[in-house]
Amino acid sequence: MRDKDRIAELERRVDELEQQMRRLLKDRGQPVRTSGEAVDPVVLDAIRAGRKIQAVKAYREQTGAGLKAAKEAVEELERRMKRGEL
Repeated sequence: MRDKDRIAELERRVDELEQQMRRLLKDRGQPVRTSGEAVDPVVLDAIRAGRKIQAVKAYREQTGAGLKAAKEAVEELERRMKRGEL
């Protein structure tokens, strides 16, 4: 197998493992890692329930982020949830 093909196969397998890990963490109510930081299930639950303001508040409390950064982070989490990544 060529190096290029081997790398592509390994990347695909890592992606599969990351998706499985996200599902396991989500099922157990554990924080889900996104961009290197843990996201509290309270934030994810608020997003799922359509309570974006509550999600932003919880995110700010958890991370100390400002309003704009928290809003952008919650919107990114929302997009990732819609794509099935979280």
